[in-house]
Amino acid sequence: MSAEIRQKVVAVLVDILGVKPEACTPEARLAEDLQVSSIDQVDIIAEFENTFGIHILDSEAVKVTTVGKMTDLLSAKVAEKAKG
Repeated sequence: MSAEIRQKVVAVLVDILGVKPEACTPEARLAEDLQVSSIDQVDIIAEFENTFGIHILDSEAVKVTTVGKMTDLLSAKVAEKAKG
């Protein structure tokens, strides 16, 4: 599931930010490397919430600083949702 989530993370970042997929490495920093603005971050989070049927708290979102951390958060949220 993590590989599937990673693919969706990259697809959303490419779509919203217009970056190249190869720029979206797990270590890529959202603000510094991918130039994610606060408005972009809101759009990205909303897209993930809709795609995965989850809710991401603001307090969780602010801790996400890299593509890898975003993938980890989404993986945890999807697993939590699956447990019911």
